[in-house]
Amino acid sequence: MTKKMKLLFDVHSQLQYTSNKSEIEKHYEIMCVDHHPELPIGIKDEDIAKVAKKYGYTIVTKDVDFVNYCKNEKIPVGVLRGNRLYLISDSIQLFGEELPNRLFTSD
Repeated sequence: MTKKMKLLFDVHSQLQYTSNKSEIEKHYEIMCVDHHPELPIGIKDEDIAKVAKKYGYTIVTKDVDFVNYCKNEKIPVGVLRGNRLYLISDSIQLFGEELPNRLFTSD
C-alpha cells in the first residue's frame, strides 16, 4: 500500500480544502487549522510550522512570508491552485521591490 502524502492546510488555504474535502481525503492525510486540537484558529505561523515538522506534514499556504519561513526552517511547503499543488523547493527575488504577501490570490 502506498503511503499517503501528509498535507497541513493553513487558514489561507483551508477554504480550498473544505470545498474539496472528500476528494482530497481519498488521496492524502490531512490536518487543517481550526479542525485539529493542536491547530486552533489564530495560531501563529511558527506554531503551525512546529506541528507540521513534528508530524511530518507539508504545509499548504498562500502566504509568501510563511513560504519563506518554511523554506528557511526546511519544512516542506506548497501552494494549492485549483486541483494542483505546487511544491516549493526555493524562491529568489530576481529584481525590484517585494511583492504582496499572497500567492495565487485570484481563487
